[in-house]
Amino acid sequence: MKEENENYIATRVLRTEERMNKQARALFNARQQTDAAYRSFVEMVNAFAVVEGDGGYADFIAYMNTLISQYKKEFLTRSAASSSDDEEHLPDAGDGQGAETETASGVEP
Repeated sequence: MKEENENYIATRVLRTEERMNKQARALFNARQQTDAAYRSFVEMVNAFAVVEGDGGYADFIAYMNTLISQYKKEFLTRSAASSSDDEEHLPDAGDGQGAETETASGVEP
């Protein structure tokens, strides 16, 4: 009976780890797809701004850069607060690249 109980616990732990890894993998894949789509969008907006001139896109680019800056500040504030906690947390599943930065000519990936 003791051996069966230990086998059950080992199987349950293995299944839980597999589910956890599957969820982390799905999150990583979604992040990769989202980043790729966003970078493609940024490149397209910047290309239009170069070809057609900044005039028609300046307000939109300024708005997006402001929004990105706000999100970066909010994320960094949350990251700093969670880092000071004694709780365990998962590492970033991203590719190590942060949010986009502001430039004079537009949003840069």
